[in-house]
Amino acid sequence: MGRRSAFVELGYDPAYGHVEDYDLWQRAWARGYKLVNLPGIVLRYCVHAGQVSARKSVEQQNKADSVRKRHWRVLLPGLGDGEINGIVEMLREGRGHTPHAFCQAL
Repeated sequence: MGRRSAFVELGYDPAYGHVEDYDLWQRAWARGYKLVNLPGIVLRYCVHAGQVSARKSVEQQNKADSVRKRHWRVLLPGLGDGEINGIVEMLREGRGHTPHAFCQAL
């Protein structure tokens, strides 16, 4: 859920098909919109083999990685491509810990 004005201002970017929501959230954050988790369940959906996340998982992962790379470049512009790629790989693999030196940079 969100304010209509934010969706109108930011819009969906067709270059990020299959991850357009993720891209929108990242751009909203970068523009200063406040993002929060709602405490209750607001949506239920069925998971099945024919859904996009199952049929297009590789394409979806690659596009999500490109959104993540753009996000980290905005957040920490001093990092090089190798460092950003390392962060994205770590997140993709589900390794949620970060090196102490990286945390100090935040």
